[in-house]
Amino acid sequence: MGLAAAHNANTRPDATLVAVGGAQLPEVCEVLRSRGLPCDAHESLLALQRAARDGAIIAYYCDREASQVGGLVALAAAAQSAGSQLIVCVPRLAPSEKSSDRLSDRALERIAGASFLWSLGAVVCDDPDVWTEVIALCAWHGMPQGAAVALVAAPGSWMERVAATVVADLELAGRRQQLQLMPTRGAGPAQLVLIDANDDGAPATRSATNAMVVPVAVLPSAADAAPRALRGVRNAMLAAMCCGQAAERRRSRAQAVPPAVDEVRFARARMALADRQAKLGDHETKVFLAAFGVAVTRQAIASTPSAALRIAKTIGYPVEMKRWGADALPESKGAVVESGIVSAADVRRAFLSVMKAGEAEAAAVVRASVPVGRNARLRFLQLGQLGWSMVLDPGAGRAPEIVPIPLSPKDAEHLANLVTTTRAGEAALDRDGFADIMLRASHLAFQLGNEITELVLDRVVVASSPAASVVADAYILRAGATFPR
Repeated sequence: MGLAAAHNANTRPDATLVAVGGAQLPEVCEVLRSRGLPCDAHESLLALQRAARDGAIIAYYCDREASQVGGLVALAAAAQSAGSQLIVCVPRLAPSEKSSDRLSDRALERIAGASFLWSLGAVVCDDPDVWTEVIALCAWHGMPQGAAVALVAAPGSWMERVAATVVADLELAGRRQQLQLMPTRGAGPAQLVLIDANDDGAPATRSATNAMVVPVAVLPSAADAAPRALRGVRNAMLAAMCCGQAAERRRSRAQAVPPAVDEVRFARARMALADRQAKLGDHETKVFLAAFGVAVTRQAIASTPSAALRIAKTIGYPVEMKRWGADALPESKGAVVESGIVSAADVRRAFLSVMKAGEAEAAAVVRASVPVGRNARLRFLQLGQLGWSMVLDPGAGRAPEIVPIPLSPKDAEHLANLVTTTRAGEAALDRDGFADIMLRASHLAFQLGNEITELVLDRVVVASSPAASVVADAYILRAGATFPR
């Protein structure tokens, strides 16, 4: 049995109704109906929620000028609860909008909305053509069970040539591992397999026929002959990947297990939080983080040069030093950090330098030198209708990412991949370690809840060596407190 025949057993006999909302309603409905997809236009988010409960697929096109973030998050939750699928197109930001220091409130809202929807299992696209193919895939064939996508193409065929170009683009974007490009004589394990709609004799391996098999109209002339086929190799491949990733995120969030907590250390840190007026500084915040297994710098507090010297010898040179105190500035706001300390003389010099930077009664944090790597910044706070969230500033002029907490492992893995090297030849970054930091810290912030206003990991070093990423600077704001951010 060929793959084109095999796919008949995997598709639905009739397309699922698509409930369409957002901008461009007439045009979107016209496009979908031209593909033979039944669809209804809905002006309100409440009507779309009712359609989701009735089993319809929800397709929403976000207006660049008026995103309804809170309502869309509620719509995603309603769709997930009803077992329906939300498919959202969020227009790409213009290059002038992407820099984190130029981000408008409207752009930030779009980023937050897209990230939240993504984390809640919605399929989120930024390309209208890919979005259309996602709708067709879900309506005709349903959602795949996972993110492993394979494409079977005859050697030398047009489908193979186009697919190879897409794979090359994915490699440049660091997403190659999400797709398999397979010859017709074999297939690795996959949850969704794309085939040429005109190649009815393509051989099917055991693993391929057990997957969802979806035909692709490779050339425009093939579209009319294969009404349930996806159109265009590139759009079909990207649509399949988007759907597979959404399925993986849903499963990952449902199966997420909170990290183990050192309850004794956590209780001790909580007592310190109760005693503070407004803010916990770096050292006290790291007690909280360590209780949740977050990798933090090895450090201690010294009130005299001799104490600083003892700590430095215990930690081992080289060490770093900065001022300790609840009112000490975070490192992103100009805190003085003495680094490269390799001797007793350096310790004494650094201690005096740090003390000059603050009040006479302040002490110093003596810590192990942080590893070489990229800096990132994390904030955990409540964002209006969105609730408890994490804001990741990946640096390098990239726009921040905003996601709900606690994170799932898939969320953390995806976000860690956004922090990249900036120069050719740089060592690969410890993204696994960074993902672990984000995951554990998100559970800490979520558990503290209304006891705090914000948990800030002001400087996270994503190391250039394995298993070395670490939180270098952090603080906690209690409920009602304010502090430079």
